[in-house]
Amino acid sequence: MDTKKLVVGYGVSEPGRRELQDSGAAIREYRSRHGYTQSQLGDAVGLGKAQISRIEGRDNLTVGTVSRLLGAMGAKAYIQIEEPKEDIDAFVTEAVEVIAAFAGIHNLTLNRAYSYLETFGGLAFLREFFAIEQSYTLDETVEHLSLICRQKGGAL
Repeated sequence: MDTKKLVVGYGVSEPGRRELQDSGAAIREYRSRHGYTQSQLGDAVGLGKAQISRIEGRDNLTVGTVSRLLGAMGAKAYIQIEEPKEDIDAFVTEAVEVIAAFAGIHNLTLNRAYSYLETFGGLAFLREFFAIEQSYTLDETVEHLSLICRQKGGAL
């Protein structure tokens, strides 16, 4: 399944109201990229073309509105919470530990483990989901990397 990221920020404009920043423009970009007109999207969600135009012109839409509009175009909305970028030293320390564990489990040298993970997307996955993977055990993270690499053609 081909997935594309539709990246928007998250903020709170008033107590109790959660909004996705820059979401109107993101909806417009997604709609255009997938060949939907404002009229088609409006028909799918029971709104007029003018209302869709106003929605796309807004900076902040609620999570429910974004989900409803994307759903009408056959897409799913996911919320990914990202921690602030970690210090590079923390990432390197963790990555070395993970590579060493991966090497041990798969009977590889550190250099071969690094090369394999780099070739088959394991390190890219670890970089992208570093904050999330820290919540797993070392063995679970190694298993995640093994799965990612297998999905991308690795054969260990």
